[in-house]
Amino acid sequence: MAGKKSVAIVGGGIAGITTAYFLARKDYKVRLFDPDGIAEHCSYANGGQLSVCNAEVWNTYSNIIKGIKWINKTDAPLAFRTDHWSWEKIKWIAGFIGATITNSYDWNTRKTIEWSLRSRKLYKELIKELGVNFHQKDCGILHIYKNEKSWYKAQKTLERFKDTGWGRVIKKGNLIKYNIKTKSIVGATFTKGDSVGDIHTFCKQISSYLYHNWDYRIAVNKIVRTKEQKDWSKPRDYAKTIDELKQEFDEVVICAGAYTPALVPNLNIYPIKGYSITYHYESDAPTTSVLDDDAKIVASPFANNTFRVAGTAELAGWNHDVRIDRIKPLRRWVRQNTFVEDKRPEMWACLRPMTPNMLPVAKKIAGLWVNSGAGHLGWTMGMALAEKLTKDI
Repeated sequence: MAGKKSVAIVGGGIAGITTAYFLARKDYKVRLFDPDGIAEHCSYANGGQLSVCNAEVWNTYSNIIKGIKWINKTDAPLAFRTDHWSWEKIKWIAGFIGATITNSYDWNTRKTIEWSLRSRKLYKELIKELGVNFHQKDCGILHIYKNEKSWYKAQKTLERFKDTGWGRVIKKGNLIKYNIKTKSIVGATFTKGDSVGDIHTFCKQISSYLYHNWDYRIAVNKIVRTKEQKDWSKPRDYAKTIDELKQEFDEVVICAGAYTPALVPNLNIYPIKGYSITYHYESDAPTTSVLDDDAKIVASPFANNTFRVAGTAELAGWNHDVRIDRIKPLRRWVRQNTFVEDKRPEMWACLRPMTPNMLPVAKKIAGLWVNSGAGHLGWTMGMALAEKLTKDI
């Protein structure tokens, strides 16, 4: 093709937006395809933490044992539902166990910490250059522990990864200054360099910046793998196939989150469902972001007086339903750990795209570039993964 290089990006979440950011600034023609618009799925209301301190992968024997104990418990941090089985689910679980057995935990955690640290630096550079405001707050993250066993393990983890420079340190002294209830806390760590921000606002602002300054446009076409998957009851231009994109553009990048395997066959990415609740105009929120290790819940006070609490993991396939029994533990956590009035929160659920070994996919596969699978660290690692991928495009 004559002229500047053209790239189609499929998916308007954090992976797609950050990929578009780096490619557009290389003066490429960038077209982003998402029928639902920018950041309307997993990048809409996540936990909000840009958390190097939470870059630890989940592949441990203790997590497998916990998962078995929590089977069919609706209020457990991990909801392993036995009423829903599929080949994709079985394959993902087998891969998770395999990654645990092969002792990949240490190396994989070091990689996610590395990408998270790089991403932190890139976010700060972007904020300084563009002056974007996504209600970010450089408040650090307080990691709390409520039983001696988990606190002992945390101290071992701190020592194990101290050489990575991730910045987690033991927090001593009274924690009441953070405006949280401290009675049940037996230990805590603090990561000063971590921060919070609203991912949805970030994606919208970066998309607007690209639209007004670079050759970047948004298209609402649905992308399918084959022409047989087109909905012929819709207008002819409603859907495009991957082959049609390949003919129209020099390169195609798939950033479709949990739906990436539908476009790139044989990718072992499975949706791990998470939930969040958001309280608006909340002045009694904690003054720092909190990560409760035992409950697997995060809490983020944004700069616009919005307070978001998120967490849990649910293996239930491609199901977007907001289950009240999964929301209840989040609301209970608010009442037990904060001074926020638990009143009419906005409830939300998303499907985190996750690989069995917790490492994202950022490379070329079968003629397509892929940026997906970062799971609960998609926001944290977003900039670094996009930078890594786009260097080769």
